Amino acid sequence: MTDLSGAARSGSKFGLEDVVEVSYPTEWRRAQRNPGADGKPGPIEFSSPAAFETRNTGSTFEARLDTDQEGVMLRYSVQRVIAGDRSVHHRIHRDGKWQEDVSFPRLSVNEWASTLRISRGQWTLVGSGTDFDAKGHLDKARSVLAFIKVE
Repeated sequence: MTDLSGAARSGSKFGLEDVVEVSYPTEWRRAQRNPGADGKPGPIEFSSPAAFETRNTGSTFEARLDTDQEGVMLRYSVQRVIAGDRSVHHRIHRDGKWQEDVSFPRLSVNEWASTLRISRGQWTLVGSGTDFDAKGHLDKARSVLAFIKVE
């Protein structure tokens, strides 16, 4: 469960977040086979990271509140990013077994965006979706609900 709260002004865009940065390699230098001591090809070496990317995981909320004669109008976007297990994209055969060489994090996302009228002081359901398990796969036994309350 995540609880974000903050102050906003009508007519201004604002945002809230509870995030952790996750850095991971996005490009790799191909593995090389170095010569062995006897002149024969040695074991293949593992690939090495060459470039990295950073992604925020956690919850982010961006919105704009407007008021008119009919009440409060909210334009919003909610994003929830979970870093699950790793997805293996390349393996090498070394020491008689296949070993992980290149992998990427499995990033799973729930995202909702819309415009709606809301009532002050009341919780409003703004999104729902399937949750994710620890590995980042859909967990159909659990749901995620996103609520907003404007005071």
